[in-house]
Amino acid sequence: MKSLLVPMMLGRVERTAAEAACALAEDGGGAVEVLVGLNAVSPLVTGWEYFPAGMYDTLDETTRAAAQALAADVRLSMVSEEVEHHVRVAGSFWQTPAEQALSSARIADLIVLGKPRKPSDPDDRLFASLLLNSGRPVLVVPEARVQRPRFRRVVIAWKASREAARAVHDAMPLLERAEKIDVVGIAEGERADLSPPDAELLQHLGAHGLATATVQRLAAGELSTGAKILQFAQVVAADLIVAGGYGHARAAEQVFGGVTRTLYRESPVAVFFSH
Repeated sequence: MKSLLVPMMLGRVERTAAEAACALAEDGGGAVEVLVGLNAVSPLVTGWEYFPAGMYDTLDETTRAAAQALAADVRLSMVSEEVEHHVRVAGSFWQTPAEQALSSARIADLIVLGKPRKPSDPDDRLFASLLLNSGRPVLVVPEARVQRPRFRRVVIAWKASREAARAVHDAMPLLERAEKIDVVGIAEGERADLSPPDAELLQHLGAHGLATATVQRLAAGELSTGAKILQFAQVVAADLIVAGGYGHARAAEQVFGGVTRTLYRESPVAVFFSH
């Protein structure tokens, strides 16, 4: 992963996301680009009302000045990083945060997205759009992290699906540096044995030098699938979960599957999503 994009589009300095991106770039000889953007909200005009053109110029100038100030704060927070990195301000403030980020996201190897302790609706929308529309994997890094992540203990949330297969493929550069990998699936009914698709996945991982990966079949119970995955990750002290991102984009909303929503909103550790 040579090109890592950190979108900071919601007025916050996402220091933990930048640290994670720099750690990955340092390991892989890559570079980090931080994209700073803000959204200029236009006043609603109805009927015969109108606003003079100068008002929109003022809004643009004010938003641009605020974005430049945020970018300066980001540069200051990254001054000690030795890996190659750049901080850039988005070109237009009249687009949504996702629209500002997507063109850069589509030519990155990985999107590294910060997540606050309590994600808001704008956080949800930005994540949804980047995951479902960028064609790139998204690494979500929670704000609560207290140390520089290295992603050495990994849990793969596995099911025989296109999204999960894509996630394993996209995460291979990270998996190849992991010290321990647990492939976790939820057993259906009373069966908790190793199924052929799981065995084939272990063989595939072994071909990449990951012969120490093991399969864990968790029995279905009262907890949801997402909650059981998070519970297992906590027990084994995982610092990364790799998962398929399930959902689809509609005209006016992004719709997620329950596991994706749980892992995004509730995981205390980083989650690598691919759609």
